[in-house]
Amino acid sequence: MDQNKIVQLSRFIQNGKLYFHPERERIEANLPTACPSNHAPSLLELDNGDLLCVWFAGIEEGGGDIHVYMSRLEACGGEWSEPIRLTVDDTTADQNPSLFQAPDGTVWLIHTSMDPRGCSLE
Repeated sequence: MDQNKIVQLSRFIQNGKLYFHPERERIEANLPTACPSNHAPSLLELDNGDLLCVWFAGIEEGGGDIHVYMSRLEACGGEWSEPIRLTVDDTTADQNPSLFQAPDGTVWLIHTSMDPRGCSLE
């Protein structure tokens, strides 16, 4: 295999900053997260042009430490915000987030929750 054709992804990781990926010819960003397990991202473009990204994350899918997180990219910005945790109940695993902006501008977060299945932070 031609070594010049191998994409070295580590050179593109810039903690949420937008960058041009020359091999793919598109703008990308890698959102920073402290969680080892991250799933089911969902994007919403707000009326003002900002982008919101939500996903669920934690140690292991289905565990009591699984919560919904969100990061924001301002319309004229070049970097995603530090993720914030939106759900706080440690007795459930919060999953599959989705966003909706109502006509009055209110943003709704809709997600599922389930009893954790055997994994926890303890």
